[in-house]
Amino acid sequence: MKYSIFLPEATGEFKNKMTRLVDLSLNRSAVSSSKPIPLWTSDFFNLSHSAYWLKLNEVEQRLLLEENSAELLKEAICIEHAGIAYAQKMGLTAKTQEERHYYTAIALEEMQHLLLLKDFYHVDPSRHATGFPRLISSIIQDENRQEALVLIQIILEGWGISYYADLLRGCENQDIKIVFERILKDESRHHAGGIILYQNSPITEDASLLKSIQILVDFVRIGPQQVTVSLCRALNIFEWHEIAQVLNSINALQTTNEKLIGLNKIISKVLTLEQTQRINFNPFSLEKMAEVSHDFLNKSKIPVATKDIDL
Repeated sequence: MKYSIFLPEATGEFKNKMTRLVDLSLNRSAVSSSKPIPLWTSDFFNLSHSAYWLKLNEVEQRLLLEENSAELLKEAICIEHAGIAYAQKMGLTAKTQEERHYYTAIALEEMQHLLLLKDFYHVDPSRHATGFPRLISSIIQDENRQEALVLIQIILEGWGISYYADLLRGCENQDIKIVFERILKDESRHHAGGIILYQNSPITEDASLLKSIQILVDFVRIGPQQVTVSLCRALNIFEWHEIAQVLNSINALQTTNEKLIGLNKIISKVLTLEQTQRINFNPFSLEKMAEVSHDFLNKSKIPVATKDIDL
């Protein structure tokens, strides 16, 4: 059975009517589209003490924070889209009525998360989803039920608990703080439910699962690529050795290692010690992180100050 994860948006009056039907079903009022985008602080992105950040003037710093804040919202929205599809897949493949009812409830919660986030920013994931949401989409699309349960509901929902907690601390916008508090509460329950379901039917064959887990972990091991790329663009830095210095200035190794320690703890909830030890949780070297950023940057040498930002 195949699933289309990131569907295209409807257009015109049909889109308006369907949106209205959803709002009525959720007893949701129409929301003004003039709400300003929330901004995360330079401290959140580990920029404040970077000598490269301090080279930017106030306008350039503001543009960089806008770009990276928009990317945070874009990623969260795409992940919520994928979360709806995940719950629908799990409901369709459920083995008991209780499981189907449970995943129907999760799909509704993910839908509510999505609409709350779209009040602040709009993105069409069928056209704009980036690497990590697309990886999640491929897991939902291609993995069997039990592996999707481990990868999405246990590992990624567990990761989401600390991720949304960080988003809460790093943004001063009170309206979106309320949204993330709601999402954080629901993600905690989804993660706990995933563990209950896994314990009822654990995976015995682990080769394919461990390979998929390593791919997820590698997305963290590669370090803070988005903020690195945007900072390098702002300063017209395109040589890999200086990109490595930029990464060092924002403490990329330390912060990445901290995230990997947290990810290790989550994965250890469902894997044995021997299985967990087969996963590489070491951060990529600064040189390897810089190499990835270098390849991305040199595909399009567009300084952020002259780039159109869709906000």
